[in-house]
Amino acid sequence: MSKNLGDFNDFTERHYAEILDAVQKHYEFRFFEHPVPDKPHVVWRHDMDASVHRALGLARIERDRNVASTYFVRLHSEFYNVLERDAHRCIKLIMDMGHRIGLHFEGEFYGGVRNQAQLETLLVDERRMLKTIFGCDISAFSFHNPEATGLLKFDKDVLGGMVNTYGRTIKDSYRYCSDSNGYWRHDRLYDIVGEPKYDKLHILTHPEWWQKRPMTPKARIRRAVRGRSRHTMESYLALLRSAGREDI
Repeated sequence: MSKNLGDFNDFTERHYAEILDAVQKHYEFRFFEHPVPDKPHVVWRHDMDASVHRALGLARIERDRNVASTYFVRLHSEFYNVLERDAHRCIKLIMDMGHRIGLHFEGEFYGGVRNQAQLETLLVDERRMLKTIFGCDISAFSFHNPEATGLLKFDKDVLGGMVNTYGRTIKDSYRYCSDSNGYWRHDRLYDIVGEPKYDKLHILTHPEWWQKRPMTPKARIRRAVRGRSRHTMESYLALLRSAGREDI
């Protein structure tokens, strides 16, 4: 599929703000564990696959509009580590703005999930870890890459004591729209939220796709990788300076 940079004008902070403004005209923002069946509403989730810094940027845009959403955290990400000071700081800042965090569960880390009993055991363990790290309750989870890893068959509404964002009720009752892979594979998000055709929306965004200026998906991922690398190097050099060591 051939695309040019103009095809990615949607994936900017400016357009993200426009989307939120359009949503607020017709919908309430609700958390997954607190829907309002009799009112038009949106449950909005961010699967933080590659960048906590981009997540923080979107969280600030939402805060400025007095809305809150749920940021789902990966415990096994190749792009960030929740135990690193900087990543931990960013996620705590997101929580301080009134947003919630959830668990972004990766079955492939365990070599796949065989049955529901195993899944629930793993979910409970990871929920406990995330709760310990950030000092808050974890009420919802999402699957990472569920189609490729066979996790969609686990569609009970609640698993491991958390709302399953891929559960049957949400799947059957909500209009779903996702920005997976950094381009619109199906519906364009603004077209879905611009007119109130649906009473209930389930929106999935990945913060790394939403930048200050249009970029290709590969460039957006490269930016996240290089940003973390640069920060790591700067931390090392700062340590040398603080200890009075030579930079050799």
